[in-house]
Amino acid sequence: MITLNMKYFSIARLTLIFVSVLFLCQNFAFAQETERFSNESDIFILQIQTVMQNSSNQLVKKKSDELMPILIERWNSGRFNKVEKDNIKEISQKMADDNLNNDILFYNFFNVVNDLAFSPLDHESLSNFLIYSNNLYSQKGKIVFKNHVVYATAFLEKQILNTASNLKWYLRDAKYKFSSSTEFLVNVEDGKIVCASNNDSIVISNVKGVFDRDKMSWNGNGGISTWRRFKLDESKVYAELSKYTINMKTIEFAADSVLFFNKDAFNYPMLGRLNDKAYANKPNANTKFPLFVSYHEKSDIKNIFTNININGSIGMQGADLCAMGNNGENAVLTIGRADTIIAVLKSKSFIVNESKIKSDAVTFYVPIAGDSLSHNGLTMQYDNNKREIVLYGVSNKAGNGPFCDTYHKVNIFSEALYWNIDDNMIRFNKLLSPNTESSAYFKSMYFSKILNGIDLKAWTTITH
Repeated sequence: MITLNMKYFSIARLTLIFVSVLFLCQNFAFAQETERFSNESDIFILQIQTVMQNSSNQLVKKKSDELMPILIERWNSGRFNKVEKDNIKEISQKMADDNLNNDILFYNFFNVVNDLAFSPLDHESLSNFLIYSNNLYSQKGKIVFKNHVVYATAFLEKQILNTASNLKWYLRDAKYKFSSSTEFLVNVEDGKIVCASNNDSIVISNVKGVFDRDKMSWNGNGGISTWRRFKLDESKVYAELSKYTINMKTIEFAADSVLFFNKDAFNYPMLGRLNDKAYANKPNANTKFPLFVSYHEKSDIKNIFTNININGSIGMQGADLCAMGNNGENAVLTIGRADTIIAVLKSKSFIVNESKIKSDAVTFYVPIAGDSLSHNGLTMQYDNNKREIVLYGVSNKAGNGPFCDTYHKVNIFSEALYWNIDDNMIRFNKLLSPNTESSAYFKSMYFSKILNGIDLKAWTTITH
């Protein structure tokens, strides 16, 4: 009985030892086959194909069947040099050592390798990118490397620089290279950078600069920003950028020392500051960006429209050209005829678009033979298609302060003044009712009188 028991025990023990050794041997053989990739490049790439073909993830198997034959052809054709292949092998070994079953990461990484293989990047760029990726894995670990692979895929396939819930920054039509093996730096020699929201975008073309992925910043040295948002002629209205920095976590940017051109308004560039932002909603006539402000406190724009000149700090606000006051002084608009100024208007700002000028709180002055017609605090609108100025009080009521006529020695209470600046006749009338009769109050310096039903078109004649 004892003998039988001992025999049984011995057989059982031997069987257990045999099974254990067999398992260990199988495990060792599996580890040898899966974990240790060959140093021979042509064998290595086939091992990678086998890893993905044996994946339990059906999507990985399916997509690798499409990916690997293409990549193998490029791999064996000399697209990668020895330094590049060695870094790919080292990264692959690190992935295998970290997680034998991480087939998705294997696929994603070799999809990046394939993107690199079909990119126009030179060997310096390829080496910089792969050395950086290899060191990143060693220093930061698998999770950071996994995020790096996801980011690299978006960049190489769609040239996405940054993406968030409300924005995307892109490169477009760009010539670029990876300029560092220690940082994720993209050196752009030419191209466009684009910030896109759901309904709007910023586009800077002809850019040169460096994108820093870790800082998520763009350091530009050149570029063209236009007013394409408002369909203004990009060959006539634009800004040339010099050195500037963009935080690509935001939907806006600012640049100093830009040269602004508006060839419809003036034939020389203006130096100043540019701000722009991408709107969540679709831009409209009230959109205030792009915004350019000149460094010069005073600039003259001659004949912004025929016989109309503007002096002030010139800027561009959305689709509108602006002339602004500075240091307590107003911007000035003058109307001329035969080299003589026939009217002067002053305000904190004048807004000019394709055919109109508008302003609030305008001081209006017309010289008449040593005297004048004047008023303060008016709203002004000018329509170049009609060549007509309309001036009216904020309250839109007669009696909202008079027009003072020192030549005729009367104060004129009227809702609005209408004047075709090519005509000698100034008309007073109800606001927005120029063809109807109205009441006007003429208050003489010597007597008062109400004139009802007066023909306000026949008030005075200006002769120069």
